[in-house]
Amino acid sequence: MKDENTDLFWALCGGGHGLGVVTSFGFRLHRVGPTVYGGMLIYQGDSFHTVVPEAIKLMEKSPDELFLLIVLSTAPPAPFLPREMHGNKMIVIVGGYMGDPKQGEQVVLPFKHLDKFKVDMMAPLSEFAILAQRV
Repeated sequence: MKDENTDLFWALCGGGHGLGVVTSFGFRLHRVGPTVYGGMLIYQGDSFHTVVPEAIKLMEKSPDELFLLIVLSTAPPAPFLPREMHGNKMIVIVGGYMGDPKQGEQVVLPFKHLDKFKVDMMAPLSEFAILAQRV
């Protein structure tokens, strides 16, 4: 993808200044599901220097069907989080595998061993449930 429209890609990345502005875009829809493998893995914020670089390395070797988003946030007092995490920094890996759920489980497995995670919410989900994931 980076080899196509290199001038446009350079501009979207900020033209060397780190700020890009997009005024419109087009996209294509691709059929998935009805079940995909995805959800969230939540790590304690103090494992940032372990989790994030390793997740990036793994992602570079992962199939195109895998998408991930790394979110750095303060843990809310949510019932799915251990009380000791409430109010503390957390790392959330949100993602999914847009192929066979059993294969997706195997593709995601290395991300579960980046560090000792606190919450594993990865599972087979409906195609709509994966879109409704909130952090």
